[in-house]
Amino acid sequence: MDPANYSNVNRLYRVTAYVLRFINRLKDKSLNYCKFISAEEMNHTETLWVKTVQHETFPELFTPLRKQTKKPQLCQQLVLFLDEHGIIRCGGRIHNADMNFGIKFPVLLPTHSSFTSLIISSEHARSMHGGTQTTVTLIRQRYWIPKIRRVVKQATNKCVICRRVVGKPYADPIAAPLPGYRVQKSNPFEVTGVDFTGALHIKRDNRDTKVYICLFTCAATRAVHLELVPNT
Repeated sequence: MDPANYSNVNRLYRVTAYVLRFINRLKDKSLNYCKFISAEEMNHTETLWVKTVQHETFPELFTPLRKQTKKPQLCQQLVLFLDEHGIIRCGGRIHNADMNFGIKFPVLLPTHSSFTSLIISSEHARSMHGGTQTTVTLIRQRYWIPKIRRVVKQATNKCVICRRVVGKPYADPIAAPLPGYRVQKSNPFEVTGVDFTGALHIKRDNRDTKVYICLFTCAATRAVHLELVPNT
């Protein structure tokens, strides 16, 4: 199963859970499952995918971590260790903090991976399409991704919903060429545009009268002629 073929990480977990159900039923036909995927199955598939991605990306880290031999530089920088499920986690200086185990010791994920991209997209959507810093904060509550800010910024720049909101406005269209009568020599008001404006109220014979202004514009010289038009 290739994570690149799935649009979000939850769909990947559900499909994996159904595949595992099928495999288990082939081994033991007496097993009965609920109609819906349980939280335990989702957690199991998440653990399975994390271990798979880590074995594919960091195969050289497992032997030193298991046998406590000379460790690579990455292990020393991030204080890596294996938890009870065989997952590589990062250490730190908050061991004694009153926090969840997953927050104190986040799971190590590769920078460039289809699975990592699904995790970033999921956390970005969970943050209601927040900015780079908000998405990074949510991811670091469970995972540690090297160069995380750069990969998160690349992922959020591809988000269609975010681009609709923060994208650049539409540029003004290129103006069309002026028609010939606007740029060729001609007599004043040979080509004329007519428009009205108003209404205006004037006093005539001690009575208020509504009138309009007729506006004549020369298309070549841009000269203007005004005429008063009564409301009749």
